[in-house]
Amino acid sequence: MKSNYDIVRLIQVYDTKTKKFKFNDGDSEMKSLDVAEIFGLPNRGKKLPSTTTSTRLDLHFVMKYLTGYKKITKTSIDKCFNLELEDETEEGAMDITRLIILQLFMTNLFCNSGCTLAWTYTNTIDTLEEMGKYNWAQGVLD
Repeated sequence: MKSNYDIVRLIQVYDTKTKKFKFNDGDSEMKSLDVAEIFGLPNRGKKLPSTTTSTRLDLHFVMKYLTGYKKITKTSIDKCFNLELEDETEEGAMDITRLIILQLFMTNLFCNSGCTLAWTYTNTIDTLEEMGKYNWAQGVLD
């Protein structure tokens, strides 16, 4: 039987004000190196762009799949998958990759209570070269 007891315990000992885990013998703080090791993300590069003023971007990928959406949600990404699975071109493969990455962002790396993803992230994954420029470990930690 699967148990989430360990995760619940970690959540209970986390202090959101100090951003540290409080244990009997002291406290512990997550560092970007920890995130890099846990998720296998790069821990070097540019800081991710701010998401506080995130607006829809006029990228080809966004225009092709997300034009009718006010927000990026899991449902909108799932609907895009259904459209894209039939495209066997190189562009289609890259679009599937982008959708998988957006889903990973939403479900694991940049979760929020509204279950939405900032439009800013679509720019960070527009090309493979663009993706490699960012410090993803620090971005997840922030």
